[in-house]
Amino acid sequence: MIAYREVVAVSGETWDKIAYRTYGDGYEFMMDDILAANRQYSRVLAFDGGEIVYVPTSQESPYISIQSGYGEQVTVSLISSPW
Repeated sequence: MIAYREVVAVSGETWDKIAYRTYGDGYEFMMDDILAANRQYSRVLAFDGGEIVYVPTSQESPYISIQSGYGEQVTVSLISSPW
């Protein structure tokens, strides 16, 4: 089950900026999940400000941390290319 939190959009903010602000650097691709949770704003490119946007919070991270053969911790992306 996916849980959501409410985020108030800032004037001029775009979907990828909301993803960056809520998830952090490298998670801009999550904008698709945020957009899917907010179909009522599907035609919005940049927000006027004050809109309540629902952001999924229980999304599994696409990154895992593994131990390399050299004894160091390595973070690996589980995202595959569409090509």
